Parts: sequence; C-alpha cells; structure tokens
Amino acid sequence: MRLLFITTGYLPMPSYKGGAVNTLLQEYLNSNQKDNIVVYSIGDKDEKDFIDKNIEYRYIHHNFVYKINTLLIGMLNKIPFVNIRRYYIYKVIKSLKKKNELSNYNYIILENTPKSVPYISRETSSRVILHMHNDYLNINTKYGKKIIDKCYKIICVSSFIKSRVDKIKPNNKTYVLYNGIDLKRFNNKYNKRDLRKKYELDSNKKIILYVGRLLEKKGIFELINAFNAINDKNTILLIVGNGTQKIKNRINNLVEKNNRIILMNYIDNSKISEIYSLADIGVVPSKCNEAFGLTVIEGLACNLRMIVSNDGAIPEVASGHDVEIIDKDNLYEELVTTLNKLLKNSDHKSNNLEFLQKKYSIKSHVKKFNEIINN
Repeated sequence: MRLLFITTGYLPMPSYKGGAVNTLLQEYLNSNQKDNIVVYSIGDKDEKDFIDKNIEYRYIHHNFVYKINTLLIGMLNKIPFVNIRRYYIYKVIKSLKKKNELSNYNYIILENTPKSVPYISRETSSRVILHMHNDYLNINTKYGKKIIDKCYKIICVSSFIKSRVDKIKPNNKTYVLYNGIDLKRFNNKYNKRDLRKKYELDSNKKIILYVGRLLEKKGIFELINAFNAINDKNTILLIVGNGTQKIKNRINNLVEKNNRIILMNYIDNSKISEIYSLADIGVVPSKCNEAFGLTVIEGLACNLRMIVSNDGAIPEVASGHDVEIIDKDNLYEELVTTLNKLLKNSDHKSNNLEFLQKKYSIKSHVKKFNEIINN
C-alpha cells in the first residue's frame, strides 16, 4: 500500500525537534515496515529529501519568500468569507504535481489541518483521511460540512473530539484512535534518588510536576498559587515547558518570591521520561478543552499520582485509573485541597501498566490505525 502523510508544516520530520503530532507520527512510521510511505514536512534550506527504510521524507523549505507568503495569507484569512489555502499546502500540491504523483496514493493522511481538506481533495482522486489531534473541526469551523463531505474518513484522538466533529452533521466517517506512548521509555524503571542527583534536586522533598506549554488556559497560574497556599516546606513545584517571554517573565517573578518553585524552560524530548520519574505527583490543571491529555498517560506510566481537571477528553483518558479529577471551574480551591490530601497520604501502588499496554501503547495505536485505514 502507498501512503502519503502531510504534516501540519510547523516542525520537520523525522521528529528530532519534537512536537506532539510529529512525535506520534514518527512512532507510527517507525513501526510500519510494510507500506510505501512519503512524508511532507517543513524543512531548513540545508535539509535534503532522504529515504529511511520504506519512508521518503520530503521538505518544503521555509525561506524568506515562504515566510512572507505565509504571513500575508494568514492575514487575509482573518477576513470574513476569505479562505485561501495555506502557502505550505500550495507548495506540497505543487511538488506532487511536479512529480506527477497527486493520485498515486491509496490514502493521503492530513495531520490536524481540516481547512486544507477541500484543496487537497480537489486536486487528487486518492482517498483523503483527516487525523484530528485538536479541537479544530467543530460547529464553529468555517466550511465544516464541506470538510466532512470531502473526507474519506476522519480519525479523532478521543471520543470528545469525535463528538465535536459529529455535531457539525450526521456522518459515518469518524473514528476514535487514542494516542499511544512508548512504554519502553515511559515506565517506572528509573531510580528516583539517582535522577534527582542528576538534576540537582533535593531527594528528601516531595516533587509536584507540571509538564506542558506555559499558557494561562493550561491552569499554570492556578497551580502556582495553590502551591504557594499549601506552604509545605518539604515540597518542590517543578515546572517543565516553554511559552512566550511574557508568560515566562510572570512565572519567573513568582519563582523569585518562592525558591521552592523551579522552572525548566526546555528539556530534550528524549529526557522527558526521566523528569516524570523523579517526581511524586503530576498535575494537569487544564481548562482549554484538551483533545486528549498525553501528559496524563505519560505520568501514569511513570507511576505518578495524578491530579487532573475535568476538561475536554482528560476524564475520558484518566477513566479507570487511581486519578484525582477536579473541577476546572473551581480550579484553585480544588488544587489546594487535593494537593494537601495527596501530600499527607503517601500510599500509592501502581496498577496502570497492563491497562496502558492494552489501550495506550504504540503497538495498539499502530494496530488500530491500520484497522481504521483498511476497514
């Protein structure tokens, strides 16, 4: 079978620069040894197309002309009733036309870019599959019904995202495919004391961990304020993630007032499983309609006690586990109460591994992905 994957166009493939969508796609590609696969992504001017096993990676170079066109089209698309295809998609289609390949694939899989579906489907007779990782296709999406009509199938990372798509119009095209994680990486194999020594963290204190983008809608400031309120000298709040300079400055101001708050701006993706494993409690205090909640699964795999909000797909993902689910509309107060509760009760036995292997492993993800495509 011949497959074409078109990524979002924001980060390169292979996924050496990270990105949740690209990282998950890379896991799928690494596990697929039988299909002939072409992958389009963004690339630097010194990157060249190359073939890795059965996979050919191709690049749209983001030079000065690319950046100017992307900016102009983005501004025009903010005007009501204007819908110009992204410059990235234009370049992908142009490349495929040049190679005379637009209809040479069994399936074209678009990653997380629903508004590109009409443009791709207009140019090809190949079946177009949309893989939705975020809440980008719902009743508020421009031309949502047309997007659904032009798709052969729509793969959603959770039932929550599926329900958002299905509200646009009745259809039989949507499927749920949960994200998978590499359980060889995310597990409880590390020695916590050794890891804390490596990262220069106190081995005698309880570590509360936040991993994710630094955004207000992720509940990061409610978490910081709740941590300050519990005022437990034997705890550390470790914040791992990146964000705008404005957000980082706000967090740094709070860090300066409390030396028990530590901000790590960037951790290489290959080391993030170590960060989970050195902590005691993981917190996902989101309030932005999370499409899945990958950090919940990663934390559970590393045997963290998890506190999560009842936001988007998070309760769906956390269901069946020993997880504290709190109300996102009463976030600060419930964080204070639940943190105090878990810090006083240190008993915790993991029973997550078998469940995770069946539902959230890369192996199960790849198997289900292929079943959906070939059904």
